Amino acid sequence: MRAKRIITGLFLLVSVYRLWAYDPNMGDFSKAHPTDLRVMAYNTARNFISDSTKDALFQRILRAVNPDIISFEEIEDTITTAQLVARLNSVLPTSSTWTVHFGLSDGYIRTVLASRYPQSMNITDTVPPSEVRGVNAGLIDLPDAIYPSDIYPMCVHLKAYAGGTNTARRQKACDALAKWFGDLRTSGGSIDLPTSTPALVMGDFNFVDPDPQQPEVTLRTGDIIDNATYGPDIKGDWDASDLLDVQPADPFTGDTDTYPSGTTNPTSRIDRIYVTDSVLGVVHAFVLNTKTMTASQRSAAGLQDGDTDNASDHLPIVVDFAIMLPVTLSQWQLE
Repeated sequence: MRAKRIITGLFLLVSVYRLWAYDPNMGDFSKAHPTDLRVMAYNTARNFISDSTKDALFQRILRAVNPDIISFEEIEDTITTAQLVARLNSVLPTSSTWTVHFGLSDGYIRTVLASRYPQSMNITDTVPPSEVRGVNAGLIDLPDAIYPSDIYPMCVHLKAYAGGTNTARRQKACDALAKWFGDLRTSGGSIDLPTSTPALVMGDFNFVDPDPQQPEVTLRTGDIIDNATYGPDIKGDWDASDLLDVQPADPFTGDTDTYPSGTTNPTSRIDRIYVTDSVLGVVHAFVLNTKTMTASQRSAAGLQDGDTDNASDHLPIVVDFAIMLPVTLSQWQLE
C-alpha cells in the first residue's frame, strides 16, 4: 500500500551523526562529529595576549574547546593582526593559518572575528551604522568538500550597564542588526548572500534588563523600533521566521548565565548567540566553567581549577552546528 505525503520545509542534515566523543561528564568537550562546525564567543576582559600572566590559562581554555570560529570581545586595540594570528597558530594549529578581522575600536578595545578558514565580505559595521564597536562580520569560506555552504558570523559587543540611555543604545544596535539580517537574505540593499547561507550573531550583548526586553525582542523577531532609520520590520531567518536564541548551558548545572565568572552560580546571561536555525542545526551548546567541574573532569579536559574565573570575568559560550541543506521535494512516497 502506497501513501503519499506532501512535504514542506524539509531539511536534511549534511552528515549522519553518531556519538564520537562529546562527553563533558568524562571531561571530553570535543565535537560529536568532526564535520560539526564549532563556534565560540568569549569576552576576554582585555586579558588575552595583553596580560602574559594569563597566557597559560587562555591556552588551556582554547585547547579544551578547540573552536573553528571565534568571536573575541574586549581585545586591546594595541594588539596587532600579526600578534593574534601568531598566538592562535601556536595555541590551535591548523592546516593553513588562522584568519582574523578586527572590529571598530572604542578607543580602548574592539571585537575580533577569528576563523580557521579564509574570510571575505568583511565589514566593521552595518548600513545604516549600529552603535559602539559596530558589527564585525565576514563570510567564512568553508571547505566545499565538507560543507554545503559558507557561513556568515557577526561579532558584537553592545553598550554596557542598565539605564535608559544605555538601553536606547542597545536598541539602536539591535535595530541595525535586525535590518542587516533581513538585508542579507533579500535582494538589493547593502548586502546579498547566496540563498540559505547560514548567518549568526554572537558576543557580549549586555542585555541587563529583564527579559523580554525590547532590544532582544527586536534582534530575535525583527521588530524594528526606529523604522524611519532602519526600515520596516523584517524577519531574520531564511524562512521568514524568528532567529533562534541558542542559550548554551553549563553541562553540569544547566545554568545559562555567563557573568560573572568565579562562581558556580553566575547571575547574568549577557553572552549570547542568535542564529538562522532554518539552515543551522544545533548539535551541542555549552558554557565552560571550570568552577563547576570536578578535579577529574578538569584533568581530562586539560584544564585547572580557576582557569575560567582567572582568565576573564566572563565565561565562554560554545556551540556546535550542523549546516543543513534545503531539499526541494514536492512529495514523499512511503511504501
